Amino acid sequence: MNKAITLSTLLGAAVVSHAGIWNVNFVNDLMTGAEAVPPTASVAIGGELGSGIRYNDAANRLEINLLYGMIGWPELEGNFLSASLGLGAPGQVGQQVVDMTTWNLAFGSRRGFILGETTLTQAQEAQLFAGNFYISISSAKYPTGEIRGQLAVVPEPGTWALLLAGLGGLWYFRRK
Repeated sequence: MNKAITLSTLLGAAVVSHAGIWNVNFVNDLMTGAEAVPPTASVAIGGELGSGIRYNDAANRLEINLLYGMIGWPELEGNFLSASLGLGAPGQVGQQVVDMTTWNLAFGSRRGFILGETTLTQAQEAQLFAGNFYISISSAKYPTGEIRGQLAVVPEPGTWALLLAGLGGLWYFRRK
């Protein structure tokens, strides 16, 4: 009986810790020229806005809310050309997965918001969780990418709480 309870608690904790909404952050917190490939001398900065970047693994939906050159951050050094979600390891140029240029809400030619969502395939989801996605913004001065941010997936605090509760239950039943 104890083994059955232990096993069900462990399985419940594993399932709960995987399913749901995941926060996706930039590895170095912001999009910068230093992260671009090749690195640029740009002082422009971009980052998350509002709910930020989130991934719903049940619906395979990646929601992107970011801004650049706003809230006191330096603007792009060149006029905005494009934004994209790319598939590539840190420090490597990869293939464009989503052209986010039409998601741009510009406030002038060098600052604005990028808001939108896309559906990922299962293979792309695996690459997202492996840290192999990035967002890049290109400008007239840096057409191959002025600023870039590598993405890293982190679970919501509620997911961690449920995982810890499940592990606590496992510990409790193991002691009995």
